[in-house]
Amino acid sequence: MADLGRWPNNPTVPKLNLIDSYDRHAFERLEAISVGLSTNFDRVRMLPEKDIDRALSCALLFACLSTHDRAITLGRELLAEVDPAWLIARIERIADTQIDFEDEWDYRRLLELYQSLDAGLLAKIVSRGLISGRPDLVEAAEDFSK
Repeated sequence: MADLGRWPNNPTVPKLNLIDSYDRHAFERLEAISVGLSTNFDRVRMLPEKDIDRALSCALLFACLSTHDRAITLGRELLAEVDPAWLIARIERIADTQIDFEDEWDYRRLLELYQSLDAGLLAKIVSRGLISGRPDLVEAAEDFSK
């Protein structure tokens, strides 16, 4: 297992395992944006704006569009490294361009992510589902409005 850094909240847990294909894919995508980003995702705040968008999109796509548990977890863990106030100010704009709000899977993953980030963001996205008129999205929104 390649040690590419440690999670801030648990310095004994390796951040990425390059033997795992999901970790390797994340490493390659993040390093293509900025060298060292895979070992310290909080550095995203220091990047040029276009690279910020690319990096946040990458983590968001892992967190919400993936169907494999490791990829979802990896995306969420990357986003958790970033200052919450800074992330909350940007993530909604990125999600609006990257997430298919008509897809129940993507919508649920975004609800889960927003639930861990901010009650205001969660309330906005719950409202969006409740007024969608789609039974599957309404049900998902109701699950998170309790």
